[in-house]
Amino acid sequence: MWPAWLRTLPAQAPWRRILLCGLWFFLIFVAYYGLKSLRDALASPFADQLNRLYLATFLATLTTSAGYSFLVSHTSRRRLIFWATQAFVACLLVFLTWRQSMTSTTSWYPAVFFVWVSVFNLFVVAIFWSVMADICSAEEGKLWFGLSAAFGTCGSITGSFVAWYLSAYPHWLFILSILCLEATLIISWWLHRRPTAHHPQPNRNGDEAEREIGGSLLAGLKRVATSPLLLTLCLYVVLGKFAATFIYNNLQVVVQAEMPELTQRLAMFSTMNAWTQGGTLLLQGVCVGLIMKFAGVGAALMIPCVVLIGLLLGLGYDASLQFLVLAQVIQQIVGYGLMTPAQHVLFTVVPREDKFQAKGFIDTVIFRFSDVAASNVTRWMGLLHQSLSRLAIALIPLMLLWLVLAVWLGREHRRRTEAQEKTIC
Repeated sequence: MWPAWLRTLPAQAPWRRILLCGLWFFLIFVAYYGLKSLRDALASPFADQLNRLYLATFLATLTTSAGYSFLVSHTSRRRLIFWATQAFVACLLVFLTWRQSMTSTTSWYPAVFFVWVSVFNLFVVAIFWSVMADICSAEEGKLWFGLSAAFGTCGSITGSFVAWYLSAYPHWLFILSILCLEATLIISWWLHRRPTAHHPQPNRNGDEAEREIGGSLLAGLKRVATSPLLLTLCLYVVLGKFAATFIYNNLQVVVQAEMPELTQRLAMFSTMNAWTQGGTLLLQGVCVGLIMKFAGVGAALMIPCVVLIGLLLGLGYDASLQFLVLAQVIQQIVGYGLMTPAQHVLFTVVPREDKFQAKGFIDTVIFRFSDVAASNVTRWMGLLHQSLSRLAIALIPLMLLWLVLAVWLGREHRRRTEAQEKTIC
């Protein structure tokens, strides 16, 4: 079935494995960012109903999590990747056919597509990081997860450019995404190859890939509720999402008041995205691996907390549009560049079921719940008619709690890593 030269290439050397995973993540983000651009363009008529769309996305995520958990419980890692990918491809074919036959501009298509793309993004990324946590050791995770995330950032840049290039032919975005997803299956097969005569070394990837993962949604929920590490991580995710939403929502309020022209807003947000992607790529590709390797995972979790506290203090003295733009760019860089890879590394020291069941729940349901909660709390804070500067200062105690959680998570990861190393020895 596969060419002889492909079957004999060594895929299990650490750096080759990481490059393959990076290519996998790159293709995921090319597929997603092409669809994301189309989703955002189609969602314009629903701009006054975004809160409802966020709620619908959360409910859809909750429902899909039950199906995902059932699939995880009754299949192996290799089959999970295959069937989940084929489900995504089938949905894309349905949306492509629906779009080709759509005749009314008032169709439900944009709203349904918005919700589906938002759910698709969470699950396709969650599956990737669950597999990464399963096939990589804690030390490999600290060193390489940032680089893998950098491949994803490159994919987001590529996907955005391709979406712009194909803006006149949106149906090709569906085809591109389908091809990218199917290509990830080839990469997955290569990663999960068993030892051959040419490469007889033990292969934990091939052995584990065929074993059922097990667990259930209720077991995953119980693990999250009873595990100090997982429960603390949930709170850490919620607080981080709240801080990011606070800055973003207030930026949008000020932009709406000071930039009535669409061209001005487009130019500003395009420039912000360029700085964000560039800074994130630098952190992911160079800095985060070194930070986690030599300073620990806790340092990568703590730095965003310290940075956000500094930004909120700055907003306490300068709540101008210029500073809000700076704060938004910086918080996204440290969030995507440091916090996200470090959170995924935490799962290298938990039981295998938690890497799929509990992690899937946290990366999807908890993440989308944080979206809904943060958006509504930020809106309620605006109803207090307090200045942005005062609200920013009032959030400092909450951010200090966030910092404490980061310190604890770092220490717990180090303790579990040392225990694993002793067990191996």
